[in-house]
Amino acid sequence: MFNEPLLTSPSTPRPLNLHNKFFAMDHTDAYNVKPTEECHEVHNVDESDKLVGQLFCSRDQAWYFYMGFAREHGFSARKGTTRLEVEGNMKTQEFCCSKEGFRVSKVNTIDCQRAHTPVTRTRCKARVVVIATNTNDQWVITNIGDPKFTTTFSKCMASWWTTKEFDIQWRSVVSEFNVEKHPWVIEKGNTHHLWAQAYPTGHFFANIPSTQRCESMNASLAIALKHKKIYLDVVREIKDRISRMCMNELKADYLSSHTKPFQITKLVDLESHAVEIFTRESFRAFQDELLRETLYRIEEEIESLSDECQHYILSKYKEKNRIFEISFDYRTKTLICSYKKFETIGLPCRHQLHILKHLDYTYFPGTLIQSRWTKDAKASAPSYVDLNVSPEVMQMVRFVALRSTSSRLCYIASKADVSFKTARDEMKRQIEELENSFGLNDLVNQSIVVNNVRDP
Repeated sequence: MFNEPLLTSPSTPRPLNLHNKFFAMDHTDAYNVKPTEECHEVHNVDESDKLVGQLFCSRDQAWYFYMGFAREHGFSARKGTTRLEVEGNMKTQEFCCSKEGFRVSKVNTIDCQRAHTPVTRTRCKARVVVIATNTNDQWVITNIGDPKFTTTFSKCMASWWTTKEFDIQWRSVVSEFNVEKHPWVIEKGNTHHLWAQAYPTGHFFANIPSTQRCESMNASLAIALKHKKIYLDVVREIKDRISRMCMNELKADYLSSHTKPFQITKLVDLESHAVEIFTRESFRAFQDELLRETLYRIEEEIESLSDECQHYILSKYKEKNRIFEISFDYRTKTLICSYKKFETIGLPCRHQLHILKHLDYTYFPGTLIQSRWTKDAKASAPSYVDLNVSPEVMQMVRFVALRSTSSRLCYIASKADVSFKTARDEMKRQIEELENSFGLNDLVNQSIVVNNVRDP
């Protein structure tokens, strides 16, 4: 392991050999470093920050290096949390002081029969994080694991800024934490248009994550694949879990249609209209925006020369340096906001809601209603025939629409025995009538005879 060449720091040309004697010592000695009586967390944090940017040929080499660093400063080290990529390769590894963290409190600390063991976790903050580079053959020490940086980076990633505002904030964050030359930061800076919310803003994504996967579905199916099972059991387990998810969806549709969520604002008319048109989940997201509209105020109103559009300049409470531009077309009742959240997600944003309140609107204009988030979204099945689409595809489209409607019928009718029998008899009658009209009775009977094969 110690024959591997040490790489150099991107900021210093000298080899990163911390006291050459360290790399000649036995690995076992490094693990048996005894900590001093007290852990000077401020001193250790400052010293650990000096290691930022140093490169190593492997993760193990970085680990032995940090153990030597801990030995030189009088504390013991241990491996902390790790993070994996989607492919399963390790991406980050935390090295920290053995006194990092805190002891979990016991439920019963009064009636215990034995004395407590000495407290060894004292929330020491001496730690570093090593991250694999793009080629995975180099590891670099970073302070990217710093909770303050993580919080600030998350804000840059998820905030609804314009691209200009994002660029300013990104440069400020990189400068504040002094990570301009860090390989990970350079990589993220070059690909910021792929992960920063500011860049896809204005394009409709329906709030779908970039992974294109449903996290709840992944979590549910992962349980079925966790234990060793035969292929048939796995298929049955997956089928049962998918059926359960479909049932949950039907239940959510039923609750949206037959129950009303609680209203919590004073804008009763607007909120009531939202209750009537949006599903419960969509209404929760809308309600959050409605609560936040009170944080904004109109700084300026600008009338257009044509008298068809009115322009507004909004500012946020305690953030007057940031403005939002809204334009309202009286002729088409269209509200366009520089925030562009409606264009991206499909729900009215807090700025548009503030203007509607300013204009004394008691309902939502049709231009602010996306059918995707309404209660009638599944009922909007295509009622036309597209000559450019094959009949098989159109049949599948009609099948999906009918299945959605019939599933809801089955869910509601199954709640009582009387409604169940009524729905069952009516469905049988409809099936028989359709089979006769399409001449499917004979085909069904023949299929039953042919497929009625029993084990010998």
